[in-house]
Amino acid sequence: MVTDSIKSYQDKVTRVVIRNSFLTAYHGEVAVTNYTFKNKSDNSYTLYLEHPRIPEGRQRADNQWKLVESPELVETTESYWRFRVDLLPNKETTFTVKQEIVLGQQQRLFDLNWQTLQLWNKQKYFDKATATALKDVAECVKQQAAVNEEKARLENEQSGLYEAQKRIRENLNSLGDRPSEKELRERFVRTLQTQEDRLEEIDKKIKELWATRARLQETLQQKLAALEYDAPVGD
Repeated sequence: MVTDSIKSYQDKVTRVVIRNSFLTAYHGEVAVTNYTFKNKSDNSYTLYLEHPRIPEGRQRADNQWKLVESPELVETTESYWRFRVDLLPNKETTFTVKQEIVLGQQQRLFDLNWQTLQLWNKQKYFDKATATALKDVAECVKQQAAVNEEKARLENEQSGLYEAQKRIRENLNSLGDRPSEKELRERFVRTLQTQEDRLEEIDKKIKELWATRARLQETLQQKLAALEYDAPVGD
């Protein structure tokens, strides 16, 4: 009789690599399978157990999964690991197979925010020098986001003014030459002039923001190009 239970869990991050503007955190995924064999006979038996090299429910290449803390192998086939299990008379035997795969999770540093950096610092992903360099990166990303937000706000205001001017010009075209409409026409013209002045201000500010954004992007690229790190976590 054979029963089995499978337990999978994610192991802690063991190594961090920063390269080409990406941070990769390597961690282990572990699958533990417990087999229970009940020999109700008075005789001893030898059982050869074939265990899948890819754990149930996984789609990883089999050569990426490694045996850890498991009994000695008898044979390895394309799809299975084969073990020898000795069954004692009238005894229940538990046999455990533990497998591990190392996986990497990437984070694009061009999008680094304070919350993520604080989490990495809390988990002691890297040394103080790298933490300081990443703090500068996060600050640069934050400044870029503020510039983008201000630029979007001004462009929205700009679009609203263009729509308002369109309506005013339509109203002007509908006015006649009667004296009673002269004051209204003058008011429309004054409003158009005020809007034109504001549009000039907005256009100037947007150009300044574009220049600021370009400088920040260049600074960010330089910081990331100079940043490389590869070490076990906690070292």
